[in-house]
Amino acid sequence: MLRQTELTRDCQHIFASASVGFSKPDPRFFAEVARRLNLPPDRIVLVGDDRTNDFDGATNAGWQAVLVDRSTASSNEWQAALDRVLRRLS
Repeated sequence: MLRQTELTRDCQHIFASASVGFSKPDPRFFAEVARRLNLPPDRIVLVGDDRTNDFDGATNAGWQAVLVDRSTASSNEWQAALDRVLRRLS
């Protein structure tokens, strides 16, 4: 997702699974990133485009999360439960 957008210019930190040692949505990924940032989970925001790995993983870890959903189809069943959904980043 980062390659397709200019999000990196506004990010203070970017963590890839390879450098963290765990993949999302593994809770250890989120715990390790929080440890490296030395921040409590509720002070961290993840922006991602995968409902399960990004949004659910982050919120289950106590993080804030923003889901980027570029689909044209609307799935009101789950979108109603989300606080933050973006349709585009520009």
